[in-house]
Amino acid sequence: MQQNIPNGAFNLDALANAPTNSPQLHAEAYPISTLPPEITSQIFLQSLPNLPDFPPLYGPGSPLQLCQICRQWSAIALSLPLLWSAVRMVITSHRKAPAMVELFKTWLSRSGDDSPLSLGIRSFADTHALSFFLRAPFAALAPRIEYLELAMPCDPVYMIRCDMPILQRLMLGVTGVPFWGKPSLTLFDRAPLLTHITLERGHNHSGCRIRLPWAQLTHLDAQCLSLTEYAQILCNAKRLEHCTFGIRAPKSDRPTDLPLVPPHDWLQYLVLRPGPDQSPDRDLWRLLDRLTLPALRTLEVFDLGLQPDSLQDFISRSQCTLDTLRITEGSRISEMAALGSQ
Repeated sequence: MQQNIPNGAFNLDALANAPTNSPQLHAEAYPISTLPPEITSQIFLQSLPNLPDFPPLYGPGSPLQLCQICRQWSAIALSLPLLWSAVRMVITSHRKAPAMVELFKTWLSRSGDDSPLSLGIRSFADTHALSFFLRAPFAALAPRIEYLELAMPCDPVYMIRCDMPILQRLMLGVTGVPFWGKPSLTLFDRAPLLTHITLERGHNHSGCRIRLPWAQLTHLDAQCLSLTEYAQILCNAKRLEHCTFGIRAPKSDRPTDLPLVPPHDWLQYLVLRPGPDQSPDRDLWRLLDRLTLPALRTLEVFDLGLQPDSLQDFISRSQCTLDTLRITEGSRISEMAALGSQ
């Protein structure tokens, strides 16, 4: 160590006397700056979170911060369209909306012309700036959107009228949907590759004037709908393979009649559980009584009120070969694997 001290002191003296813009000084102070740009580019891209998480529009973890480190990093970041191809905008007030939308547009302008986009737009208010963005600017981006997250009041959603040829996954949470007074709205019917939809809590399906392309879906995750709403969806979504249903507690003690659901030949995975902050529906068995699922392999149910005869009748009627049956009772889980069809 003592032998290395003179060399270290010499290096420090040399650096102290070097010009401040010396490449030697820069390399010694910031070794990472000596990496080839190709390596630095990959480090930047690998720092992005995986969907459904997004990099923040600003603040810690945002690619915008990379542009503030040094001129070299800024140039590298701005040369990477993929670095700007995923982002979530959250609008919390009318006052901040115009600035947020402008920053959102600037961010996306750096994503190039052909990089697939993953966009999240969440707004707690119906704002003029958001409605304007969902007209022409959004339509220009729509052909490139592969993953879309929308959570906002109903009115701005009426602005979305465009082709979305590569959209595959959608997370939707529309609040304040009117049952009358507005024309019905069919959304995402011009998205032929859309197969995965998540309906957040707050989305109301029964009787609402927003219609989705149920017939083409293979995966549906709905967080808080009623048994009647799920039965209606299953009547229309005959290609489903994977479903997770959060059940909303009934508004009255009087059960409503559920429609008879046609047999589903593709559904392999079904979870029926209470929705967020919802007490379990004691009439869960009524939905199973309406289902015939010959391809089912995994079934998970909350067993409060579940009738053993209904479960046995369902399995016999479906003639399915269950690999896993999981029955949840509060914090306790009973699980049986490799059940066969008996």
